[in-house]
Amino acid sequence: MGKTKPYPLDWKILQILKEFRCANIDGLSGAVREHYSIDTVRKTVKKMEDNQLIYSVRDDNKRKVYALTEKGREYLNNININFSGLDEVEYSNICLQWSNFMGGKTNINDVPDGIDALNINGDGEFTGLVIENRNESLKELESKLENIVKGNIPFKKIYVVMFSTFRENLLANKIGEIEIEIFKV
Repeated sequence: MGKTKPYPLDWKILQILKEFRCANIDGLSGAVREHYSIDTVRKTVKKMEDNQLIYSVRDDNKRKVYALTEKGREYLNNININFSGLDEVEYSNICLQWSNFMGGKTNINDVPDGIDALNINGDGEFTGLVIENRNESLKELESKLENIVKGNIPFKKIYVVMFSTFRENLLANKIGEIEIEIFKV
């Protein structure tokens, strides 16, 4: 098992149960075994059941099978809506990396629709960060960028974080007069 934990375990379990609808402890622990022990998975699953994010039933072999509750589904959907389909830690780290890269003053709160972070440099120029939502099509991403460009903020450049190198090559490098650049994380 590795020493670093690249994702919160409870969030990963919710994602697995959303994608596969149900799983037993062997399936859940197998999916995360590189970073978490089966004992840690058991403790986390118990805590998630106590918090009513998941529930369990017994299968024919008397083993527990876990699934999302409505509360767990809403919690996961809220994370996906608010953080471009990423967990909050991953989302925040991307914004922080971009802020460090840009310098100047960066804001991730109270930003225009479609923008994940807004930066103002020492010359008063605006630069935006858009993180691709893992569920949106390339056409939807381009439409979002077009709406941002049509907005009231005179952006100098918009950086886009994408999770597919193939799709990166398909994205236009300019929309209107605004330069579009891929930000690698």
